[in-house]
Amino acid sequence: MSRPLRINYPGAWYHIHNKSLLQRPLFPDASHQQAFYCLLQDISELYGIEIHAWCLLESEFHLLIRTPEPRLSEAMRHLLSQYTSRYNRLQNTEGPLFKGRYKSILIENDRHVVQTSRHIHNLPKKIALTNGHKIFCLSTWRESSYLSYIGRIRPAAWLHTHKILEYFAQQNGKAIYQIYVETGEDLETDSFYTQKHISPVMGSGSFKRKLCLNKHFDTLEVPDAKQLLNRPTINTIINQVSLFFGVERQRLTNSHRGRGKKNLPRSIAIALCRNIGGYSLKEIAKNFSVNHYSSISVSIRRLMRALNSNKENLQEYELLKIKLS
Repeated sequence: MSRPLRINYPGAWYHIHNKSLLQRPLFPDASHQQAFYCLLQDISELYGIEIHAWCLLESEFHLLIRTPEPRLSEAMRHLLSQYTSRYNRLQNTEGPLFKGRYKSILIENDRHVVQTSRHIHNLPKKIALTNGHKIFCLSTWRESSYLSYIGRIRPAAWLHTHKILEYFAQQNGKAIYQIYVETGEDLETDSFYTQKHISPVMGSGSFKRKLCLNKHFDTLEVPDAKQLLNRPTINTIINQVSLFFGVERQRLTNSHRGRGKKNLPRSIAIALCRNIGGYSLKEIAKNFSVNHYSSISVSIRRLMRALNSNKENLQEYELLKIKLS
């Protein structure tokens, strides 16, 4: 039986996990954990991987990640090979550490992303209860991103918590997320992860059909990413925003430098290219005359904060999302 191909496209979400060979302890002490954290920072900086949640268990690890650039395979190759090397050096051993390929579950939408974060953060409790512990407090488990989410410790520079927390109330979002996690998993997520053979895709039937999966998920036909997602082109997005706000295209695509200069239609067009189209930061920067692609993510974060405090602008943004979806 052929092994499943990896599905890669800009903006994809994944639940990544892997286990050690022969159930060897993967993170026996703080030095091993720190080595792994340093490598998470590496894949964030070198390959642009966004790490949104993580959990280290005795013989396995779990990550919730987003790939702005389709470089999942490169990043995971770096993470696993480098950690194996550092582990062997620390343990004075040699040979393979992990049990085969890492597992990746492609996640369809924001609802599934939030549910997956809860699943990952609940894993220590589920394992403890399975092992006969009647009571387990998640806030005592330091080897996950959960404490960063609920405000007990400061998040590492490479950990992105804002994306998931923004789905909860602006006020006391961390407290509400804590309640959300500690009430346990929803039936849909629990059913998904308790399957005998877990699907490599979490999402609706229509999403799976777009990915051209057969019913056994053994073989994939992976079309071009644009065809895969039926996403609008950058030109289409620019044209729609131009018509919606009644401004010329050049006002959207040309960069106007100067402190304090604001161009809401341009900022919205950039955000839509990212959030609806899933285009890479470099592609967007090129089409909007931005010198460095890192400025794109800054612009989008600034816009999202502004929209949260302006209902009229937020409604305009949401209406354009509907038109382009």
